[in-house]
Amino acid sequence: MQKAMPAAVTYHAPARVTARRAWVRVHSRALAQAITLTRVAWHARAVADRFAEIDSVYQAIGAGLFDSDDLHQALNARDPDEAAFFSLVLVGSEIDNGGFAQLFTNSTGDLYADAIAGAGRFDLNEHARLLRDAGRDFFPGGVAADQWARLKRWEAVAERRSSPDGRWPVPDAAGEIPAS
Repeated sequence: MQKAMPAAVTYHAPARVTARRAWVRVHSRALAQAITLTRVAWHARAVADRFAEIDSVYQAIGAGLFDSDDLHQALNARDPDEAAFFSLVLVGSEIDNGGFAQLFTNSTGDLYADAIAGAGRFDLNEHARLLRDAGRDFFPGGVAADQWARLKRWEAVAERRSSPDGRWPVPDAAGEIPAS
């Protein structure tokens, strides 16, 4: 004779235990979200504070440079650390604002080599490598120091729609990055 299998036993927690679990689950999620938001706000404040500090130094150094007829020449007359810092921030802001297309097509691109040298001066080797790689990828023959020469060569770059190795998308004539 075969034994019958026992019926499955279902445990039903008392209503107060179930309610407590639900409360903990909801409030734990809210607490985690609050902690995350607090950490994000703290990080954003820290970044903003660092940006404000960098910007105030940049503005102080740039006060005598912004209206210069020849920015490269004016920078060469400055303290090398100031010139390196200014070049790095200016080139970085061009990239942040409009990508490498903006850097290489604007007059700020004249400081491309200075920014690489500045990155080396402050031991920012990864930053220097990134700038060198972008220049080499977009302009295999070298980045021209003159804006008009870069603009002329940029026409050929823009026709490719990406760097030769495909790492850097190139904006179209309207400034839009083509969909991948």
